[in-house]
Amino acid sequence: MPPESPTVLVVDDNEALRGIVREVPEAAGYVVLEALDGASALERAASHPGSVHLLLTDLVLPGMDGVALAKPFTAAALEHAVGAALADRPPR
Repeated sequence: MPPESPTVLVVDDNEALRGIVREVPEAAGYVVLEALDGASALERAASHPGSVHLLLTDLVLPGMDGVALAKPFTAAALEHAVGAALADRPPR
């Protein structure tokens, strides 16, 4: 079985901004899911057959803010984001 493609979930109620944010990870080969609010983001993540490896969200969303949206995502689902962020930091 081939490895799972890294997946990014982009959440913003501004469609133009979602499109701009989508371009970078998509060009790098990531699977990109989009949602316009917290409820649709949770539905989109639940219906996706794999994990969400990175959540990029606006903090101010209709119905549910970005902080509340992030809570259902486990540390395991976001482990790639944290690992990549730490790996890219220069040593001190």
